[in-house]
Amino acid sequence: MNTHARMIAVGTIVGAGLFLSVGSWNQAAATGSLSCNNRTVQGSYGENTSGFISPDGGVTQIPFTGMGLFKLDGKGGLTGSDTVSIGGTVFPRQFTGTYAVAPDCTGTITFTDAYGNVGHNSATIVNGGDAAYLISTNPGDTISGTARRVGSFFFGN
Repeated sequence: MNTHARMIAVGTIVGAGLFLSVGSWNQAAATGSLSCNNRTVQGSYGENTSGFISPDGGVTQIPFTGMGLFKLDGKGGLTGSDTVSIGGTVFPRQFTGTYAVAPDCTGTITFTDAYGNVGHNSATIVNGGDAAYLISTNPGDTISGTARRVGSFFFGN
């Protein structure tokens, strides 16, 4: 996989993956208990992500930002598209993948972009599934972001 294709994959992974682990303990403390599953996040989400990607596992850090839309089917499948800027070069992308949500409202996402690149992310679902905090779990990447359900109104960090 060439560096350009790797960078595109990383951005897609982070955008979608970031949706699904960072604040679930706060939600648990506030409510006393959690109960999430794949249906909790069914629907369309807008996402924004930023940070740095590393095509070589951490030595080189390239600025990254992205935004887009993705749809979760409530059964563990996802589709979406986004636009990313990697080192100042802008790319549109499409992707498909899978996700899994645990009862504690944390989750994982694996997806493949149209270039064949595979990405991995972790997420913490908050506000009953209306939003999530996201982070890339690819070695060397430092990308995080948020996703919000399309049509929801959310105040928060």
